[in-house]
Amino acid sequence: MVDPAVVEAFVAQLKGEKGDKGDQGDPGPAGVVGALNNMIPFSTLPGANDDDRLDKFFETYGTATRKPALVKDNLGDISLVRQHVVPKDGFKWIDPAGIGTQGDSHNGNTGMIRLRNKTGGGVFRFQDGECWGVQLIGLVFDVIPGEANRLCEPNKLCKVWKFTFADSAYANGAGILGSSAVAQPVDTLVFAGAYADFNNITDVAWNVAGADSKLNAVQTLLNSPTTLKKSGPLCVFSSMSKSAFAGFYVTAQEAQIGIHVKGGGTGGLFIGKPGDVLEGRLDVKPAWGSLARLEADTSWFGVNVNYAMTDPANGWGGAAFNRGLIHAVSGNHAAVGLVSRYAQGVGTDVPLWFQAAGSLDIAHCRATNSKGEPFRPLVRVTPAVKLFHDESVRVEVVAA
Repeated sequence: MVDPAVVEAFVAQLKGEKGDKGDQGDPGPAGVVGALNNMIPFSTLPGANDDDRLDKFFETYGTATRKPALVKDNLGDISLVRQHVVPKDGFKWIDPAGIGTQGDSHNGNTGMIRLRNKTGGGVFRFQDGECWGVQLIGLVFDVIPGEANRLCEPNKLCKVWKFTFADSAYANGAGILGSSAVAQPVDTLVFAGAYADFNNITDVAWNVAGADSKLNAVQTLLNSPTTLKKSGPLCVFSSMSKSAFAGFYVTAQEAQIGIHVKGGGTGGLFIGKPGDVLEGRLDVKPAWGSLARLEADTSWFGVNVNYAMTDPANGWGGAAFNRGLIHAVSGNHAAVGLVSRYAQGVGTDVPLWFQAAGSLDIAHCRATNSKGEPFRPLVRVTPAVKLFHDESVRVEVVAA
């Protein structure tokens, strides 16, 4: 736990109340105190409300040669109602103490950034063209449950060169980047720090097209409300090359799938490390169909793939697209060390991996049934698939 006295001292130093003021840079408009090491405390920005203060920050520093970081220096909540246009140079917003704690809007947590845009649009909007970078560090964004507020309004006409989400959380809304209908171009997407938390997502947490990304926080949590009746993916990689998604715990339910790899590129997408989990919610409440749909190159390593395929006909896209816990439509894939726990009522004849086209190299996999009894998992492919495998799996070739 952070010592409150340390936080108070840090904030006081930012505001120039005591200690070495350091390099204060541009002091900004009247009422804004210059910041230590080029940082601007949110509470010092002028305005009648939090929206005014954020607009003033963008207005004053949006084109600054040496752009300062915006610091969430107050212990209480920030409430944003309006939509805010992100400067083309981007911005950095940090909570140096990591004051916020993840949760929903009804549990009494404080220190959050509450998104209250009643239109259901994104609180941040990218301009057409390019945005050079957004960094969100140590922040917690919370949406009123039942509202569709996004963190960023999708804009396929804007390429975001870098987007970093580190030690931060987003809860109860539609998602942070893109939508189920629109992929947000992001050249480099980074999840970092101890956690990146996406809780109670009502659409897709992200739908991105880019490259050279590392979604690799120590723990990335992704789920949806238990009451949500939704079909489709929780996250989408519309195109991704030489990138990795690891350190995750993804929970899909009913007609949802956890991961949709929709497009690819050179090197494809690397997925997982030992201990990562992709699963239906529970053994007794599994996903109806597949947990991942692959349409481009991937490499999987050490992922636990659990609790699915109890009702493929009612899964996303119907039975034709839910033929295994992982369903590969096409692409070239490698999978090593997959571990699966099958849900109640799902037999050993249900494939761990189904593939319709492309190539697959799969090895060192294992599975257990709902009683914990081990068996060799089934890999089912069509004759169009070029297959390499070891003795840890059973293979069945079927007509397309």
